[in-house]
Amino acid sequence: MPNIADHIQDAQSRGYPSILTRTTDRDRIRRNRREACGNFKGPDSCDEYPFASTYEGGRGASVRGVPVSEQFIQGGVISAFYNLNGIPDGGQFRVIT
Repeated sequence: MPNIADHIQDAQSRGYPSILTRTTDRDRIRRNRREACGNFKGPDSCDEYPFASTYEGGRGASVRGVPVSEQFIQGGVISAFYNLNGIPDGGQFRVIT
């Protein structure tokens, strides 16, 4: 996921946090995604950082177009990370690229 990794690195270098807090609230996740990507236009998929599945996501997130294939991979990777590491709602984790 080179485009997503570049986006995260750029966002963090501009002051976005590296420590994020997971949310499991599906309504909040949908709202975060809508607030971050609702006006996104482009042939690529909207990638937001901080992730929509975090309390830090949503309005004000960094947004960039990335290939759809990377978005599908990232969704699976994040979900697996949460499950394998037992990250609960409100659990914090560090994003390193």
